[in-house]
Amino acid sequence: TYNLSALLGFHEAMQGKPFVANSRVLSASEVTASREVVQALHLRKGDPALEVRRVRCLNARPVSVEVSYFPVDIGARLRGQDLSQDIFPMLEQHGVGLGRSRLWIEAMPCPSQVAADLELETGMPILQLTRLTFSALERPIDFEHLYCRGDAYQYKVELRRHPY
Repeated sequence: TYNLSALLGFHEAMQGKPFVANSRVLSASEVTASREVVQALHLRKGDPALEVRRVRCLNARPVSVEVSYFPVDIGARLRGQDLSQDIFPMLEQHGVGLGRSRLWIEAMPCPSQVAADLELETGMPILQLTRLTFSALERPIDFEHLYCRGDAYQYKVELRRHPY
């Protein structure tokens, strides 16, 4: 069960749970930002972004694939770091204060480019989380797609009704 009311990295969210959490970095490289990434991170057309692709595992079973994009000046702070660990604490240690995130969740067929990493057949149902994280200064600094096995995650959100 993943509590969506806090801005946590994968390993932070799994602390205290009866799982062994680990991550495997598939790639980390500068790419030309797609239109979607340009728009999310407020870049200019043709700008590069750091793309980090990772597989997240619980008890050695792949449960999600995460594809993250960072503006290159933010990505430079991650150079030489162990990207199999949570990136949020790394950013904080390198002077980037985190503020908030926006999160979109939708069910979708598993794309072929992540099916093998999740040990699923292409087209099987998965959850896609799209998250845009802002710095404490309201700059968009991390845009990511998380492809999650539907049989591995449960999300918890607490909603409150406030009087008007």
